[in-house]
Amino acid sequence: MCWRLVVCGLVPLVLMLQPTTMASGRVQVETDSGSLGTPLTITMQITPDADQLILDEVVPLSPEEGIPMVPASQGLLTFAVASPLPEWAVAIEVGGMEGEGGVLDPHAVLVSSPETGGQFVPAVDRPIIARGTGPQPAEGLTVLLQVRPSWEDAPGPREGVLRLVPVRPPGTSEPSSEFAPPARLVAPGTDEGLGTTSPEEIVAGSGGGVSIPVEMSVGSFSLVVASQSEFAIQGGPGPGRYVLEPDVEVLLASNEMQWALRLSGTPFVSENGEIPLERVEWTRLGADGEPGDWMAVGESDVLMSGYGERGVFMARFRLELDVTLGDRPGAYASQVLLVGSPG
Repeated sequence: MCWRLVVCGLVPLVLMLQPTTMASGRVQVETDSGSLGTPLTITMQITPDADQLILDEVVPLSPEEGIPMVPASQGLLTFAVASPLPEWAVAIEVGGMEGEGGVLDPHAVLVSSPETGGQFVPAVDRPIIARGTGPQPAEGLTVLLQVRPSWEDAPGPREGVLRLVPVRPPGTSEPSSEFAPPARLVAPGTDEGLGTTSPEEIVAGSGGGVSIPVEMSVGSFSLVVASQSEFAIQGGPGPGRYVLEPDVEVLLASNEMQWALRLSGTPFVSENGEIPLERVEWTRLGADGEPGDWMAVGESDVLMSGYGERGVFMARFRLELDVTLGDRPGAYASQVLLVGSPG
């Protein structure tokens, strides 16, 4: 006789969606006009299409070294740049990303733009996301911000600040005589100096650039990966306990402090009758491969659980089915679900 047992993994997803609103901002550079010796204001205007960025798109990520990843959250920002400078560039900075659940690792914040070749690069490196030449304005510039939490990061909302800052394009020549006099970066509408430099060497000082609040929510996730999707029982001619082969290796990842791995499913069914799933018994194998205490599914469907710890956990289980004299011969099959859920 032969029975098959199918194991599946379920993934509960929680995400929050919020609307987007509008805003704009600019940065100014002041320099001397040369022989006249009078101040000349050069305005580099950076205009985002929103006054906040909501990372409301949840994106599954490919496993790394066989370990599943927490789905990422991302959002797209569109902006425009107007500058009379011969060459200009815009870099990005992202700070914060913290909330009641704690602070996210700065290296978990990535950005992608045409200037990065469409690749995601760490925002902590302050990458250049746009560059161009004046005086024609550049519109429709985009940057994609993505946050990749780890399994150790608690669910819940996070807030941070995204800053678009003017920088000197890499590889540009030294300032020409036209722009040779010293210049200072100022906040628009004020006389507050933010640092002195030449226009081709615009660098962000305290308060420089355009700041945009960023919001996201880390969802509650539990992922289960099983080593096998089908199992067989090598049945004998009569009643007894028969092992489901091979042993089941399970990886469970959860970002909840309390979690459980539960087993559920349908009875073993054949043309000649059915065997209740409650007659399946299971045990967790130790590091040496030796079985622990046996437990019937009818008594407990929780294969393992955790309290006060989130992360990635692995275990190996052995399943056996109790066949009685009342069970008629036949090929029996059942579908079993291994589900990770909050404890």
